Amino acid sequence: MNNPRSAFTLIELLLSVILLAVILAVAAGVLSGILAGIGTVGAGEGLDNLVGTVDDCISEDLAFISAPGKSGNLTIRSDSGGTTSFTFYSACGAKTAWGDTPVLIHKITYQVKPTAYATKGLFRGEEPLVKTRDAYYDAPVLLSDDVTSFSVEASDGETWHPAWPLESGADLPALLRIHIVIAPAPGVKRTVTIESAPAIEAHAKPEAERRASGAAGKPASKARRTGKTDVPNAPGGDGAEGAQ
Repeated sequence: MNNPRSAFTLIELLLSVILLAVILAVAAGVLSGILAGIGTVGAGEGLDNLVGTVDDCISEDLAFISAPGKSGNLTIRSDSGGTTSFTFYSACGAKTAWGDTPVLIHKITYQVKPTAYATKGLFRGEEPLVKTRDAYYDAPVLLSDDVTSFSVEASDGETWHPAWPLESGADLPALLRIHIVIAPAPGVKRTVTIESAPAIEAHAKPEAERRASGAAGKPASKARRTGKTDVPNAPGGDGAEGAQ
């Protein structure tokens, strides 16, 4: 006696295909969310390292701020496009200089400018106070890309000012506050606030004494600084002038 052949009906096949499609769609959504979360967290960690580097660089420069001239030792300027240029003198030691002749004091300029990637970046420029024959300096160095905000305020002890020096003739401000926002991608942003007291840093101790009292390779007096982080949405001579 012959047994009838068992087989799937057309309706059963269609139901199986629909069920498989639903399962694959759910799995793809979960996997995509996991991968996006991993990428966001990884980008956030890399950004934390970048923010730390920027913070340390600016803080070290400010910790050794100097006043070699009677005026023009620190300037804060903003152009018509809202770009801020921050220039001052520092005995931090050359970071971009080449040559055998040491130059102790350098003019440091921080400025946000367009980069080759159609974004804005924070650049650090460095020039010697006294130029020597064998020393030359690199072009301004890009510290961070994707800078959406860079502002510097100076206080005379009573009021915060967006520009410096003042018409009153005050040279170094009593306090400085630098605000930087770096946002490389939607949902990934870091905000850094650095504070310093230039008048105290420059005049409390001679530069040589400040260096001698500090640990090797680190400034003796670090600028006071605070970091603020927005967590990404993810699972688990005289007359200092601004840079051109």
